Amino acid sequence: MKNLSKLFFALLGACALSAAALAQGQDSTPGERNILIIGELLPGTYSTANQALFDARRGLVEADRHGNQIFKVVRAETEDMAFHFSGSIGGIETAFTMSLQAGPTADEMQGLLSAGGETIDCAITFQRRADHYAGVANGGACEEYGVAEMQVSKGEVWISNASKSFPYWYEHACSIVTRIYPVLAVVGMYHLNAMIISCCMTVVAAIGLKHGVKRGAQLV
Repeated sequence: MKNLSKLFFALLGACALSAAALAQGQDSTPGERNILIIGELLPGTYSTANQALFDARRGLVEADRHGNQIFKVVRAETEDMAFHFSGSIGGIETAFTMSLQAGPTADEMQGLLSAGGETIDCAITFQRRADHYAGVANGGACEEYGVAEMQVSKGEVWISNASKSFPYWYEHACSIVTRIYPVLAVVGMYHLNAMIISCCMTVVAAIGLKHGVKRGAQLV
């Protein structure tokens, strides 16, 4: 009888916890839930190495080429859901912090930009699409920091600005290794491949990328 009582109360407690978790999920807006997802997708090192290679193979004139641009995204330690961007973003060497918050509508979230502790006149409003987050930047200083539009998906960030007619296509360093390795092997560009692999392994060791991508995929 005692065992049955313990089992009853254990089941009752589990049901209460499940109900609380469900209620919490229902109370949060789509924008708040999407912040958690994009927060798992963003961190890492990104490069346009693949795009630079394809630009060259297509014979684009220098003005239309994107070059090999690299930037990093690191989760801020002092602020929840804030991320430090640094490197060549949209062809501009820059650094800023993007703080994510829900709104202005229930289905949207905003990335508020700052640098050196000062607010930047630029906010990126993201909306979820089928397989990515599409962001449009608004503010007088956005172009100064290389961003007019930003698209975030698993393993990729696309950035548009007035400098190019086609967006900058950044791939996560680990994604580039798997996609570009066969091409590099054919053309003999082993030094570039080695650089990307080294970068990838550094990121994995530093921020536990394997766990982050796995968790992000589960959330999506």
